[in-house]
Amino acid sequence: MAEASTLGAAFLLKDAANLGLNKDFVARHLAGAPEGRGLHWRTFTAALDEIALNEEEEERAVAAASDAFRAVHAYAVEKLG
Repeated sequence: MAEASTLGAAFLLKDAANLGLNKDFVARHLAGAPEGRGLHWRTFTAALDEIALNEEEEERAVAAASDAFRAVHAYAVEKLG
């Protein structure tokens, strides 16, 4: 989830610029990886693709990811309405 959010952060960083913020001032957490967002994402997904999971492990990984998304969504709803 955190890795995927870096792709969306590119759009947020552009919007932050309208507020006078940038990767060096307050919006550092939205900056891309030094090697670039695309290469960083491809390297990350390639590493995931190399992991050999049996069916049970894959189901557990999917369930954990779903739980993480639901938790973040619930937190956002609670805090942002």
